[in-house]
Amino acid sequence: PATSPQGTLSPTTGPSTTFTPSSTPGTLTITAQDATAGSPLATSVPIAVEHEIKPFEVTFSGVSYHEVKDDLGAGYAAPHWQDNSSPPNGTGTDAGDHRFPISFTAGSKISLSAKLRITPTPANGTDIRVRALGPGFDFPAQVATISNGQLLYPLAEATATLGTGVGFLNPMVLNWQVSTDGGSTWRSVGQTGNRVYITLSDPLATTLYETILDIGARNAAGAATAASAVTAIWADFLGPIPGVQRKVRDGFNQNDSVAMRYWLDTSDTNLAAVSGTCQLLSAMLDPTREAAFNGVGTCVAWSMLFDAVLKAQGISGSERYQVRANTAIYPNASLMLVKNWTFSGTGTAPAECAPFNYLASEIADAPGAPGQGIGNPPPAFFNHFIVKYDGKWYDPSYGSGPYANDSAWENASLDGLTAVCETSGGGQINVAKKNNTSTVETSFEAQ
Repeated sequence: PATSPQGTLSPTTGPSTTFTPSSTPGTLTITAQDATAGSPLATSVPIAVEHEIKPFEVTFSGVSYHEVKDDLGAGYAAPHWQDNSSPPNGTGTDAGDHRFPISFTAGSKISLSAKLRITPTPANGTDIRVRALGPGFDFPAQVATISNGQLLYPLAEATATLGTGVGFLNPMVLNWQVSTDGGSTWRSVGQTGNRVYITLSDPLATTLYETILDIGARNAAGAATAASAVTAIWADFLGPIPGVQRKVRDGFNQNDSVAMRYWLDTSDTNLAAVSGTCQLLSAMLDPTREAAFNGVGTCVAWSMLFDAVLKAQGISGSERYQVRANTAIYPNASLMLVKNWTFSGTGTAPAECAPFNYLASEIADAPGAPGQGIGNPPPAFFNHFIVKYDGKWYDPSYGSGPYANDSAWENASLDGLTAVCETSGGGQINVAKKNNTSTVETSFEAQ
């Protein structure tokens, strides 16, 4: 065997030769010679001896960094990118690896620190420089600290700020490079990638669920004002079939993309269980739920979703409202009849029940307005939840609106009301009335 500062060369019989690198990078020159004559057989061949270096961990931070929560509400804690493969292969896509989403406010700078695995381990004090090249900004070259087979890249700030307005880097790819000659030459040693949700302003949402940020970023990327961002986000709710989708995959590389639904179809045998299990946003976002209820939410959950998406972008002024039949006008009113319903004739309810002129047997549910992901959701409710922003009403459950005022929402959404009528004989009967398009017959209560 021949030994140099760069390693040991072990000739073998045949066309191959084994070279074992040492901890000293450099250039090894090999010249083949005739064993008997001692004369060269070929021109000398220089071989660059380099360490094997691969990204291992990346941790993000910064003044305007916002921790993203997974859709179960647990925080995506540092490190945000990690290769846990055995042996390590420098990717973040294998089982056990993770690529957590991160979030920053528009116009801010991203900071990060990193660890890279290096084989074999160089001597302490060896000058190895590391940098990362990104999309429109870089992370500057720094001398790495060598520790336990790793290059530690110190905390550094990006060379440029993020742009203004909502943004979505899907993913933000960083090309990691190293230099062993003081920065004269560089070689790439691998890439890392994280989804970056760039919010319009500092978030106002209580919990930054991954899907909440994803809906805002993927729809409103490029929007520089609250008005344009709201319009772009609302476009995803319009339709409303298929329903608004959750994020494509989570930070642990698990696929999702579930199209969320408003209740279930009236023919679904699981319909009765929805009111007890799907009222909150957290339940609708939960990716671990059984298939029958996975992604299902009531109007409470859907109003919370739209409101939270706006607040996650730092957009203020949105507010959730509960809508009911106005009992100040009709004390015995109960259900709101969501479009569409048919009414037979002029009705035969007792005169004392007016203006509820129809008996329950004289009205019928007809194919109605579709809800999120559902062609024919339940037709009547005691209450409903919608969102008010900038003086307009948005109904996320049905993807309808915005409406300029209370009357516009009511006339577009309801066909009538029901009530319990106390008859002169002391009995009670269920009755109904058509919607009066000239009078607001519902009440709106801020939540």
